Amino acid sequence: MKNWQWFVLVAVLSTLWLTLRGEPTRLESFIISVALLWFVLLEVMEKSRTRYDRHGIFLVIRTERGRELIHSLAAHRRLWLGAGNLIALVGIAGTLMMAGLLLLGFYFLAAKSVDLLQPKPVVPGYTIPFWYGIIGLITVLVVHELAHGVVATAERIRVKSLGIALLGVIPIGAFVEPDEQQLRRSTWLAQLRVYSAGSFANLLVALLATLALGFYASAIYEQGVQVVEVVEGSPAAQVLERGMVIKSIGNRAVSTASDFYEAVATLKPGERISIQTDRGTYELVTAARKDDPERGFIGIRISPKLKDQVQRYFGLALPLVIYYSLYWIALLNEAIGWINLAPLHLGIAATDGHHVLRLILEKLLPARSAGSVATYVSTLMVLILLVSIVKPGMVPGG
Repeated sequence: MKNWQWFVLVAVLSTLWLTLRGEPTRLESFIISVALLWFVLLEVMEKSRTRYDRHGIFLVIRTERGRELIHSLAAHRRLWLGAGNLIALVGIAGTLMMAGLLLLGFYFLAAKSVDLLQPKPVVPGYTIPFWYGIIGLITVLVVHELAHGVVATAERIRVKSLGIALLGVIPIGAFVEPDEQQLRRSTWLAQLRVYSAGSFANLLVALLATLALGFYASAIYEQGVQVVEVVEGSPAAQVLERGMVIKSIGNRAVSTASDFYEAVATLKPGERISIQTDRGTYELVTAARKDDPERGFIGIRISPKLKDQVQRYFGLALPLVIYYSLYWIALLNEAIGWINLAPLHLGIAATDGHHVLRLILEKLLPARSAGSVATYVSTLMVLILLVSIVKPGMVPGG
């Protein structure tokens, strides 16, 4: 069957299934959406004649686009070599820090049953918002691999190919593949610069996005809390409206997001409350939260209040889209930038932190021994991370 035929079949079967089942769960919505987008993506790939390799639900897309940009940026060689020492320093410090944090986290989990690491998978549409997650991950991958390519080119190391890897429709990696033999023959400092460049670029983008977010928020927001979404079928659905400014909940004044969350944290299911807004005072009866039946649920999503002139000219949606895009760009670049500096070896792939650790050990041990020790340490770090995810010592009854 062709991709568009699979799309129609999955859409029809999903509609029938949801008609019989009723409201879909979060996981069902995620799986159906990913399946439909997968067939759309394959159809686009075939129609555009893009070069790609497909391995089950893994998709590797190869392209020549970006090579000219890499060469044009790398032409400022003196700049990159000058910044290379700072890049290398961040790589060394970040790798050692992340290894230390993993060890410290394992100690607290094993000895004190305290989870310091709290690792969570990054899955757009399931663990994080879909489109904001996709935007954030794209910036992570593009910035990371572009930095690798630019620094490698500045070090006179040839870039062989470029591309992106997808798990279904979710970007899980990108690659700017340098010539491995040239990279191995280059100086110790040149290798360290190349391996550290990606995470350094992610952390720099995270810093810039955070600063931009602060300036942007001060330009568009003022004191107050505004309703930006009302959940369909919730207690607030027939009472509150999008755009209302909340003044108080019960006897608690609300002027900031913190005030709002403190007020709703004390609510119980079935509790009658009054909510004062800029359009009047309304009453509703709270429901039980699905994820915590002991807590009350109103059914609204809020944000700081937009300035009147901003909302008048741009509406409510666009300023929020820009705000949350910057937020997720900053958050994901910072998180993945640090994670990639952790020395992790997955057998068929390794983080940049693993290579940085190997280079650090080469200053202390023979090259062959340094590679073996780095692999053992990075594999141990993966096991620690897995234990932190599973948390066997913190499972009730375990």
